Amino acid sequence: MTGTITVNGVPSNQLFVRTQKEDGNSGTDGTGRFRFFALAGPGVGIVSKQGLFLTQFTFKAVAGQVRDLGAIGATTVKPSVLGKSGSLPTKRWAIRLSNTGANTAADAQLTNMSFVQTSGTSCPTPVVTSALPLSAGLLAPGTSADVVAHIDFGTCAANARFTVTFSTNANGGTAPFSQPFTLQLP
Repeated sequence: MTGTITVNGVPSNQLFVRTQKEDGNSGTDGTGRFRFFALAGPGVGIVSKQGLFLTQFTFKAVAGQVRDLGAIGATTVKPSVLGKSGSLPTKRWAIRLSNTGANTAADAQLTNMSFVQTSGTSCPTPVVTSALPLSAGLLAPGTSADVVAHIDFGTCAANARFTVTFSTNANGGTAPFSQPFTLQLP
């Protein structure tokens, strides 16, 4: 049985497609077509380009099936600071993780927060007391979810300013992203 992978309705010859049926039989094809070596049934497919994971899809194999994966591109999970609560030294930061990429972000995570003090009375580096990574779950393209990080600012004064770099990831570690935010108060 064969089927054709299309991207926005156009057959693709630049994708590497690997399908894995539940019975363990698989097929690969560099022309945008996927093959099933066994009877029709459910399975999982992975699409990559030049060794980069692009997307994963589920399928039910049907003779002559055509599958359109939609937009193919990178998955990007971007952080933003929604708000801060609590009193020094312990604060809670609400952080939004937004999937701005073209593909689903499976197990989108805030993986790290690093602090560099840029002004104010010198103090020890703040410590994130929440267990990282913080998971936002499955994010479809254009969606977001919020996580909360607990941070111990120790002896830092309210006027301390930091550049805080947030690191995110998704899809089993294949979509890393980092973004600094300057002039952040505790």
